[in-house]
Amino acid sequence: MAQWNESLAQIWALTMSAAYTDKPSSCLNSFSDKNACYVMGEFAWDKYYIYTGVCEEYKAILIGFRGSVNPEEIAEEAYYPNGIRNEFFYLKNKPRYKDYQIWVTGHSLGGAFTSLIATYLAKFYVEPEKIWMITFGQPRVGDKVYAQLHESLITHSYRFTHGRDPVPHVPTMNMNYYHHGKEIYYKDSMGLGCKPIECTHGEDLVCSDQIEAQLEECINECVDSLYKCIITCLAKYSSIGDHRCYFGRNIGPYCIFCRSIRRYCNVTNCGCENKCPKGYTCFLKTGACYKVYPKPLTINDAKVRCNDDGGNIVSIHDDEENFFVSELVARSYGNLTICWNTFWIGLHNDSGNLTWDDDSPVDFKHKFLDGDEKLLDPEDCAYSHFGLKPHSYNGLWRSIKCENCQPNCPKMAVVCKIGV
Repeated sequence: MAQWNESLAQIWALTMSAAYTDKPSSCLNSFSDKNACYVMGEFAWDKYYIYTGVCEEYKAILIGFRGSVNPEEIAEEAYYPNGIRNEFFYLKNKPRYKDYQIWVTGHSLGGAFTSLIATYLAKFYVEPEKIWMITFGQPRVGDKVYAQLHESLITHSYRFTHGRDPVPHVPTMNMNYYHHGKEIYYKDSMGLGCKPIECTHGEDLVCSDQIEAQLEECINECVDSLYKCIITCLAKYSSIGDHRCYFGRNIGPYCIFCRSIRRYCNVTNCGCENKCPKGYTCFLKTGACYKVYPKPLTINDAKVRCNDDGGNIVSIHDDEENFFVSELVARSYGNLTICWNTFWIGLHNDSGNLTWDDDSPVDFKHKFLDGDEKLLDPEDCAYSHFGLKPHSYNGLWRSIKCENCQPNCPKMAVVCKIGV
């Protein structure tokens, strides 16, 4: 079975969120280095329901499906073969993209179309090992025969489910519908560092089917009218909020940039919180604790702030930690209209050698923008970007003069890190 990780899953969630906006290219470029993702075609009238694109950074051709918000859109999405078909095959047949993966993503009913299109492509047009099918809150699509066909064709198949999301449980199994695997079930929180339950079978009581079993038991034991029983049991054992919230993002509005809108859900991060001081968040992979101080500080004041907490300005050692830190900064600004900013990282020049403030090894520096690490001289410090809009260089680093710069020394937010 193909492997996945949390940072890659969050990228998949973003490619899916792009289908909910009338500017999917902008959403894609809010998380891609150097604007390497773009849309080639879309199929809709006044909204983008389906799009095709390319993300060169991840060497992937994209097909994104939005969940439906009214019955008319169901018919429009079902019209895929005459919509984005030409754009997809144009990308697939270009020599430049011949070795690219095919990412097909979707949420809710869009996840159902994702399953059908991925199976269709694997059966007739694309080498199955190239296809990655990723859905969020997907309903059941077909019977057990269809599920077996899907699993026989597509190795890289992931259904993400969350908490008490009711949509994955319709249509019901007693209507002869059956899920295909692999299910990635986040039973409680989908915060940073939270670990899911993974089930390889399409229907497994270890994963989200446990919610359906509780719902059915509740209805069977209820003594009111069937209608009242359904309403009561749905309220007890399901949550539409869990359907709208995946990886801490409100799926619909997430890619509506720079407005005072609730882009993030209230989630609890996971890992090793009990070892972290108040206000700090643990990243399970590193075991370290991180905190964002949004108020702009000079580099010297930032060092003092972190040292007072018993830590240092953050050091970063791989792509996953870099993504975690950028996402932590973005979430610290919550649902404000702030949509772009910079923050100090602890990389500096020490007698001609790049050094982290916490003296950890400099084993990861390729996130510098345009070779900017060459500019780190003894009076320079490094900083990173977070961005909730396109062209914001999210997660990329630069350097700036930060010493002997009075009275106009730069001020930025800072991420402090305790433990290495």
